[in-house]
Amino acid sequence: MHRAVTAHHLFGGVEDGFPVDGAMAAHISSLKISDRLDINSLALCQATRPGDGASSAIAAAPGRAAKCVRGRSRILRTAYFHDLENDILLAEEGGVLTVSQDGRSYLALRWKMTEEVVAVVQTAIRFGLSKLWQDGHPKGRQSSHISFSCTHEPASWVFALGLEACPPRLQKITFNKRFLPIFEASHLEWSSQKSGGHILVPPGSLAEVLGLLRARVTRSAASE
Repeated sequence: MHRAVTAHHLFGGVEDGFPVDGAMAAHISSLKISDRLDINSLALCQATRPGDGASSAIAAAPGRAAKCVRGRSRILRTAYFHDLENDILLAEEGGVLTVSQDGRSYLALRWKMTEEVVAVVQTAIRFGLSKLWQDGHPKGRQSSHISFSCTHEPASWVFALGLEACPPRLQKITFNKRFLPIFEASHLEWSSQKSGGHILVPPGSLAEVLGLLRARVTRSAASE
């Protein structure tokens, strides 16, 4: 039996660990070292509670619009991005971006097929956060944000692109507030969301932040 990985003392209130069964362990062991997803990084997606959905992460304060710096993002000439291994398809048609994965599609309102969006998706995949929707989220066929997780399980999102990023520009990335203790103990540049209490980071820090979160969870699991 494989030991359950838990992030209890990192994120607070997470009573159950993430059990890694034999099939999952065998699959990860079969991957190349360069492509292997650390089993412990899966705990990143288990550190949330019901009610911490990405929809609350993106909503601006009532009656208050997010402040956006004017500018332009580079729209890609190619109107689609396809990651065959993870069954991810981003396609823009008529100025609307559609996200499709594992038999489900939704419209990502205000977002466009830009270099920044593609770079975020590629970085997320590199860290094992290859699921762009979760059960119950989005609830309908459209959403103003794109959330990232390593599973389609409910309330498992790690970070998201939403209205606070000022789409189609990408000025901020929103991380789940469950990771606040890690941010507070780090030297990373970040700020707290005025409404919802989630964490905002500059887009250029995405890989550094994901690396830190994975390292902390891995270190936590190894010390238990």
